Amino acid sequence: ITSEDKRNNGELSLYYSKKLNEIGRNFRIRSGLEFRDNDDINFQQSLNKFNVSDPTNYSESNEITKRDENNKAVNYNFSIRYMEPIVPHHFVSVSTGIRNGNDDDRLTQTKTVNDIAVTPLIYDIDYKNRTYDQRLGYVYSKDKFQLYASGAYHTMHQKMDLDRVMVIDNKY
Repeated sequence: ITSEDKRNNGELSLYYSKKLNEIGRNFRIRSGLEFRDNDDINFQQSLNKFNVSDPTNYSESNEITKRDENNKAVNYNFSIRYMEPIVPHHFVSVSTGIRNGNDDDRLTQTKTVNDIAVTPLIYDIDYKNRTYDQRLGYVYSKDKFQLYASGAYHTMHQKMDLDRVMVIDNKY
């Protein structure tokens, strides 16, 4: 068995918060970017001898499997929140955000058994998802105590192509 794996991953995040006045009006912005670029190459060879009940009559198989997998992904997110004071220590919070993901996965796997090629496993997946998040909340804050209660509405759209044929196109 041999394996050669290359991993390149990264992430960048941004957070900004601004207090607009002394009574608690403020806003916050969050953003992020992630990427992944992975290559995995594997080789496996096995020699198998089978002897069920008769030592003079056995079978043998020689299997070779080669697998090359590549996965690339880019994800980003962005959200903004605004808080408005109602009366002292009580606030209303409104936020909206988006999270977007793109993931490409390619696999090529070949296998031979006793020098006979087995049907290869080859596929190309392109997966995309986008999530929207809208939130309305109530905040109580006094001294070192803070209570946050909220309701949210989420929508998601997923798309997946397998070998350039759409197999999933869902909205939730």
